[in-house]
Amino acid sequence: MHASREELASRLAVELTALVDALPDLARFRTRTEALGARHRRYGVEARHYRIFGAALQGALEEALEDRWTPETAEAWRLAFALTSQTMLDGAAAASQRGHGSSDPD
Repeated sequence: MHASREELASRLAVELTALVDALPDLARFRTRTEALGARHRRYGVEARHYRIFGAALQGALEEALEDRWTPETAEAWRLAFALTSQTMLDGAAAASQRGHGSSDPD
């Protein structure tokens, strides 16, 4: 069963909020993003998809924030996404080595 576009958008918003909230606690952030990467591996997400999604996310944020999207904001999101995507890829690789795709810490 596939989720609707609205359900996926809602899930994305919830997850982005949780990740931003977890950033001050790097251990919590890493645990969450590695588990997220393991789940996305199960969905068939590949490394190249992270780059595509990152560009789309930055574009959507820039459009939504309009004049509040500054060079500093862009750089902060770029760095946050780079950290997020790398730890998700780490989680996907670890899941691959373990032979499964999910380990949800929640």
